[in-house]
Amino acid sequence: MTLNAHRASAEGTLQSAAAAAYPSVPVSFESVPFNQPESAWMRVAIVDGRAYVANIGRGRQIDRHVGCVQVDCLVPENTGTAAAIMMAEWAGGLFRLQNVALSDGSTVRYRVPDVSNHGIQSGMFRCTMRVPYWRDEVPA
Repeated sequence: MTLNAHRASAEGTLQSAAAAAYPSVPVSFESVPFNQPESAWMRVAIVDGRAYVANIGRGRQIDRHVGCVQVDCLVPENTGTAAAIMMAEWAGGLFRLQNVALSDGSTVRYRVPDVSNHGIQSGMFRCTMRVPYWRDEVPA
């Protein structure tokens, strides 16, 4: 259930902050119905990666999962790149170096985000923010 707790936390953080900072920009979440607008929008994904035992010796085992939160920021072509880049940098600032206690008792530690441009795809300019994390959980 920890990935679900992590997803709820990250998506909730972005959704509430975006509603305040970018109220006219819809946000798409994984496996949730979404009608892609012709205006600016954001897409959120949590990319869970490798997992391993993070401690050695006695005591409770800690399983560490590494991955990244990815936010794609899209704006219509021929409108410039500034809006997408600003949204991506803003999204990175929400997570940068944050330590978050999740509802199930596990912890997520976010690192420094990066932003990359991907050019125009299907009539939209796409800029991506990725912030790496590690999530520590104690198995049941």
